[in-house]
Order: sequence, then structure tokens, then C-alpha cells
Amino acid sequence: MTEAKKLLLSIMKRDKIIEYKLEELERQKRLCEVRGINFEGERVQGSPKNENPIIEYIQMKDDVQAYINETIKLKRELMKVIDKMEDGNCIGLLYKRYFMRKSYNEIAKETKLTYKHIQRLHERALRELDSLLETEKMR
Repeated sequence: MTEAKKLLLSIMKRDKIIEYKLEELERQKRLCEVRGINFEGERVQGSPKNENPIIEYIQMKDDVQAYINETIKLKRELMKVIDKMEDGNCIGLLYKRYFMRKSYNEIAKETKLTYKHIQRLHERALRELDSLLETEKMR
């Protein structure tokens, strides 16, 4: 697997992990609210004796935000390199495939190109991106 593909797949993986982390964060928030705290600063029911779920929620929220910020930084760095590519079709393909998480079939339909052509274009895009990454020393 090329370095370009590894980087692009890691971006897709991070996006999926962010989805899971946000779902878990929402679940943790609901647990806190069930215990009698809402996040508008008002008590909903009685005074909670154990505020650990709230502290855990706040820590989890900070961790998730840090992960999101790190992912955004990685995406920006990679986008700067992709934007230097010569072929606009390759640029569009990489954005649609790895940042918008579209399938090759969806991309083929949108661009009115064959699935096979999308695959060839993808290989060419990865080779060009690998070359640019080598010169950018982004690895």
C-alpha cells in the first residue's frame, strides 16, 4: 500500500472514529442529565451526590475536541498537498473518495465516467500524491 493511500485511509478512519466518539459523548451527556443535571446550569432533580459522571463527561468532551482538532490539522496538511496536483479530476476524485467518503460507484455516476476509469484515475491520483508527498516530506 502506498504512503498516500495509508494517509488517505487514516483520514477516513479518523472521521469514523469521530462519529463513534461523538455518539459516546452524547450517551454520557444523557447519563448526566438522567442523574439530575442539565447543561444549562439548572438542577433538574435533587442534588447529585456523585458528580463523577459530569467530570467524566467534561474530560471526554475535551478529549474528543482534541481528537477532532488533530484530525482537522491532518486534513488541512493533506489538502494542501492534494491541491498542488495537476489533474483536477484526480483532485476531485481524492476529495470525494476520502474526505466525502463516497464509493467508486457514486463517483462514477456523478462524473459520468465508468467504474473502471475511476479505478484507473484513482491509481494515477495516488501515484501523483505519493510523488508530491515525497517532495513535501509530509510522511
